[in-house]
Amino acid sequence: MEEALVLLKEREVTWRRILVEGGKAVLLQVAAPLALLVETVVLGSVSYDALSLYSLVCSVTNLAGVVFNFLSDGVSAKVSKSVGRGDPGKTKANVFYALSFAGALGLTCAAVLAVLFEPILSAAGMSNAHAREKVKSFYMVKALTVPFVQITVASTGILSGYQRMALAASLNIFRCILSVIGTFLALVTMSGGLFELGMAGLISYAVSSCLGFVMVCASRPPGPAFRDWSVFRASDPSELESPLIEQGSEDNFWSFVKDGSSMLLRSLALQSSFFVAAIVAARLPDPEALAAYGIVVQLWMLTSYLTDGFANVGTMLGGRLYGESWGLVSRLLFQRMTERLLFIGCLVGLLFSVLLLALEDEIISVFTMKSSESKAKVIGQLRKVWSLIAVVQPINSLVFVLDGLIYALQKFDYVRNLMVFAFAVVYSPLLISFQVTGFFDAASGLVFIWLAKSAMNFVRLLGLVRGVASGLQCSG
Repeated sequence: MEEALVLLKEREVTWRRILVEGGKAVLLQVAAPLALLVETVVLGSVSYDALSLYSLVCSVTNLAGVVFNFLSDGVSAKVSKSVGRGDPGKTKANVFYALSFAGALGLTCAAVLAVLFEPILSAAGMSNAHAREKVKSFYMVKALTVPFVQITVASTGILSGYQRMALAASLNIFRCILSVIGTFLALVTMSGGLFELGMAGLISYAVSSCLGFVMVCASRPPGPAFRDWSVFRASDPSELESPLIEQGSEDNFWSFVKDGSSMLLRSLALQSSFFVAAIVAARLPDPEALAAYGIVVQLWMLTSYLTDGFANVGTMLGGRLYGESWGLVSRLLFQRMTERLLFIGCLVGLLFSVLLLALEDEIISVFTMKSSESKAKVIGQLRKVWSLIAVVQPINSLVFVLDGLIYALQKFDYVRNLMVFAFAVVYSPLLISFQVTGFFDAASGLVFIWLAKSAMNFVRLLGLVRGVASGLQCSG
């Protein structure tokens, strides 16, 4: 009885463990948006025209770069589950598939982006030949960066699944530091433009993808089953050396493809909402609206990724609970962890709201340091949408925490259907209705874009609460 209580205590996800692992995960998640935030701030101090072009290109290339976020969240959930079950063979298979898919999908995305350059600029209404030529080199460099982004993302997902959150965080922080240094060298020291900025990002991701691969190969998951762990050789005589010929590998492969496809559709719907919003902002009568939109996106993503750090804790530790066994005790432990994570998510969201409202002038001034005729209009656009962005932060935070929990429960089909529903039935009709009724003018267009995005997140919140609750009731 005493041994059972000790084991139960070891499995429990305590407040201390959530905060410790959450701190590491926040560092992991915040690195990428922080680098983009620095780029946005520096560009805002150099040229609002460049910031507008940057916002448009990033909306497109980031769509390709993060649409396969299954390589992060999904892989973390799958590897955590196989680690929890003490299954080295299936863990190796997941690692192999993750890295293989990352490289293949990254190269495919780069090729598709290159082909779609002209159609995308035409859709955005960019007819100025000088502006098109100026943005083309930056766009192509960003497209070439996508394969390295995917490998880096897959590596952090695998390391998180290994329960090595500190290593995953250090990889992203290292890349962020490289990117920030490159940004200042490109734009400030060298007085370069968008092309130089793109090259700095390409180099930082190329280096981090190589480092991530080395970390994945050199690290091992916890537990006695992984004592002699190596990605390249069997850890016991019953294991075969290649995950492709492992017994049941065909089922593992198609399970990976099926869940990955579900997350692909989910990510397509999510990132399409940002892409559509950027196109709509580019077509608003006030050209400064696109620059303001780019600033709001970075703030939105920064707060989202900060909260998403705690979602990673839910995926990593919850996935391990789900993998060990899914009896009454595991479900109770998962429920207790869920309650604690939701409390933290709500608290973080409220904190963001207070900070955005209290420091509105200071934050806006950081993004609009460049003095020009456009500055007043950019600030005006930001002020109109600021209160809305601040108020919805608690909803956003809860959505991201619940996302992490539902990944741990392996409910990839459910989260796909929910996201597609929110995009197709809530977000898109709202944008269309706003346009048809004439709300999209220079004064209020940006407000209605983010109003539709907020409504989409509210529907996601309701659906995720239902999904996690139903997952806790299942016996597995």
